[in-house]
Amino acid sequence: MLDYKADVSPKDNWPETVAVFANSFGGLIIFGVKAERDQPRRLVGFDPKGVEVKTRIGSMLLSRIQPRPDFRIRVVKLDSDPTKEVAILRVAEGVYTPYLHSKGDEYRVYVRAGAQKVEADYLQLSYLFEKRRRAESQMALSPDQLQKKLVVEDPVRHVESDRFYRFTITPDDAGAARRLTSGLTSEIERRFEDCISTAYGASFAGPTPVREQSMTIYRQGTGDRKEQKFGLTAKGVLGFVMHACLKTNDGLYFSHFNLIADLISFLTLAAGFYETVRYYGNCRLSATLVVPEAKEQKLGKFRGHLVTSDLFDPPLNIVRANLGVEVRVALHPVTVERVQGNLAAVINDLVRANGSVLGPDFQRYTQALVQESLSSRPSS
Repeated sequence: MLDYKADVSPKDNWPETVAVFANSFGGLIIFGVKAERDQPRRLVGFDPKGVEVKTRIGSMLLSRIQPRPDFRIRVVKLDSDPTKEVAILRVAEGVYTPYLHSKGDEYRVYVRAGAQKVEADYLQLSYLFEKRRRAESQMALSPDQLQKKLVVEDPVRHVESDRFYRFTITPDDAGAARRLTSGLTSEIERRFEDCISTAYGASFAGPTPVREQSMTIYRQGTGDRKEQKFGLTAKGVLGFVMHACLKTNDGLYFSHFNLIADLISFLTLAAGFYETVRYYGNCRLSATLVVPEAKEQKLGKFRGHLVTSDLFDPPLNIVRANLGVEVRVALHPVTVERVQGNLAAVINDLVRANGSVLGPDFQRYTQALVQESLSSRPSS
C-alpha cells in the first residue's frame, strides 16, 4: 500500500500503480524519493519544470485510467532545496472495479501481489466485477426519483427547462443516513433550510416546500431567471438544480463561472447539513450538465472577482455538453483544500468532454471563492 517514485514522469509507470491500488486496497505514492528494492533511501525531490504538479498528475491519471479513480494530491517544497518539490498521491480503494490502465491501444487490469503488480487472472477479474456489482446494487438504494424531479421550470415559457445543471450528493452508508433523516421531521427540514440560507448567502424565503413521503423539495426564486430547486430525501440524499443558460440580448448565455460557484455553494451546503445530522462518511457526488446550445463566454467580473486569465487549457470558449459525471468525495473535515479537490474532480471531468482540462489559474481563482463560501459557515 506504499510506493516510491523519483519523479512524476510516466516513464516510472506510476499510473499503473494507481490502477493497482484502486483495484486492491488503496495506497500512497510518494514522488521525490530514491528507492532500492522497494525501500526508500533518500528524499531528493524533483524539478517541477515550471508545471503545476497537481494538474500534471491529475491529467495523467484521467487520461490513463478508466473509470476515474478516487485520489488526492498534496505537493510541498523540499526543505533542503526550495526549487524542488515532493508530492504525495493518495489513492482510495476503488468501488467501481475493475480499473483499466491504458497505454496506446493496450488496456490492462493490474492487481497487487506482495510489493509487485501483476495482471489480474480469471478469478481476480471475477472478484473485481462482483465488487462492482455489489456497489451498484447499493446505489439502487438511492432515490432516483429525486434526480428526475429536480428539473427547473423555465419562468418565461412555463415548461421544464431543457438547459440546466444538477448536483446530487448521496451518502455511501445509505443505512446510517436514512436513520438520521428518517421521516423527514420538521426539525430536520428546518436544519436543511438553515443550511440553504447559509450556503447561498441570503435568507431562505422560498414558497411552501413540496412534501412527499420520501422527500421534500424546496424552490427559491420562483418565476425568476435564477430560479433554484433543492431536494432532501429520507435517505439523506441532497440535490440542487438551476438553469444553465440565461437569455440575453445576444441570445442564450452559459457561464461556467456560475456553475463553479454553485457547485462550491452546494458542497458547503452538504457539509453543513451532514454536520448537523452527525453524518461524516464518504459520499457520491453526481453532476449533470445539459447545454444543447450556448453562446461564447467572455471573461470579466464575477461576484466581485476579476477574471483576467483562462481557467481551462485550452480556453473553454464554448460549451457543448449533455453529460453526467460521478465522483466519490469526503466532505469532512471541511477545509479549503478538500472542497477545492472535490470541485476540481467534477469540473475537470465535465470540461474534458469539451476538449479541455483545468488550467494553471483554476486553483488560484477558485480558492478565493471557496474561502468566501466557507467563511459564511457557522462554527461547529
